[in-house]
Amino acid sequence: MINESIAISSVATPELKAVSPQLMSKQPEGANFVDWVASEMKIVNGQINTAEFNVRELAAGRADNLHHVMTSLSKAKLSFQLAVEVRNKLLEGYHDIIKMQI
Repeated sequence: MINESIAISSVATPELKAVSPQLMSKQPEGANFVDWVASEMKIVNGQINTAEFNVRELAAGRADNLHHVMTSLSKAKLSFQLAVEVRNKLLEGYHDIIKMQI
């Protein structure tokens, strides 16, 4: 009990300071939203390709770990669904901007 109260009180002290702007990491030159989206899409594409390869190996009888194949399929499915939802939100935001009055 005593150790827990010491830990809580040490965290709650006003000695915690905000992170200075100098310590915050800067974006490298040339990095922008389009580059980020392209790199994330490459990651999703890689996961889909890995899942497809694992399914082909399983179908050919060269893969003996069904759990690994199903995990890679689930990861690829979730990544793709996330990419689609991000796309939908981006399009929704774009349409909202288009509808704005100037």
